Amino acid sequence: MDQQVATPPVEVLVAASGFDIQYPVARTQRGDLLRPLKQPIYDTEILKSATSTSQIIYFAKPQGSADASGQITSKTVAETNLTQAGQITVPNQYKLFGFTYEVQYGLNYSDYNLIYNTAAYEFIFGGTRTYLQVPLTRIPQGMGTEGFAALDGNSTSTTTVAAHNGLGMVSNYYNFEYKKATMHIQSAENFQTKVSWYGGAISTTGGSNIRTRAYLLGVMFSGM
Repeated sequence: MDQQVATPPVEVLVAASGFDIQYPVARTQRGDLLRPLKQPIYDTEILKSATSTSQIIYFAKPQGSADASGQITSKTVAETNLTQAGQITVPNQYKLFGFTYEVQYGLNYSDYNLIYNTAAYEFIFGGTRTYLQVPLTRIPQGMGTEGFAALDGNSTSTTTVAAHNGLGMVSNYYNFEYKKATMHIQSAENFQTKVSWYGGAISTTGGSNIRTRAYLLGVMFSGM
């Protein structure tokens, strides 16, 4: 007989019938069988070129919808793996342990500095409660291009820069754990990430739209 627990609903791991005894699964209070997958939740929004922007909200526009700027007409898995606005679908559960944030490669250095130097990063859970609030520079990008610069060699030198915030390592993320405890997000619970320029709206000058992406890092307990 499976052990039943009050809270949280996916703490007890049991072996599922038909699987190897070492294959970990979890069972919710109502009996849903879930398997743990080390899977980030991510979402992409466009910072529109030469347009005054004071805030970007992530995880509000799921697959199939346009991003807030309207530059992405229909998000696919290349932009987000969220299929429901601001929530994970029933019966899935999520154990959140960290954050990363990504700005597309190849933007000019002045725009890169403009985005990072005056922005705040916030994670909102349950509709209105702020669980994390830090300067955007504290949220590393994690794995990615380590930093590249090249001159074109012409008389009017042009510098191309591909850089990211922090070392390009999978292990480089903002750690949200406390004494190995993770935040538990149940299905149908609301969450969002906001990047805001509270000191005043910014307007990029590089001439191209800039893709930005927020990641929640953790373990997705997915329905089997």
